[in-house]
Amino acid sequence: MKKIINPQARNFVSLLLNVDTKKRLTIPRAIQHPFITGRDAARLPGDEAEFDVFISYRVASDAHHAAMLYEMLTAKGLKVWWDKMCLEAGVPWDEGFCHGLIKSFAFIPLLSRHAINHPDVKHQNFENLTAESRCDNVYLEYRLALELREMGLVEKIFTVMIGDLAPTDE
Repeated sequence: MKKIINPQARNFVSLLLNVDTKKRLTIPRAIQHPFITGRDAARLPGDEAEFDVFISYRVASDAHHAAMLYEMLTAKGLKVWWDKMCLEAGVPWDEGFCHGLIKSFAFIPLLSRHAINHPDVKHQNFENLTAESRCDNVYLEYRLALELREMGLVEKIFTVMIGDLAPTDE
């Protein structure tokens, strides 16, 4: 009789023994794995993504562009994680976007001058960020997407450069 192996156990073992050292679990990550902790995982490498696309944007300057992109992508039948539609009430913003990004196949950050090089808002000017700078959501989402791509969770990153439109130019 063939023994049925628990899919979580199979995934855990494959991550421990992965030939690619970048994808291999470290000891700290291994002891946090759902197979060890018994917690449900949001998504593990190899699992199918719940969302096709995650939209990242600066609300103050690029909300209009994010709304247009959301409408275009959903009209094409794609399942899109956009905070305006998917962030659950009462869930902390950072926890919500992390779960959304982990469950997404592709990451689309919308980047405009005011999103990453704001002349007046210090933490929205990436050229001036330091270790003491206020935490910035656009930067954090991009950084997390890069880390998740390295882990094999986010498959694609499609950066959209909007240009020099200021919020009043829309």
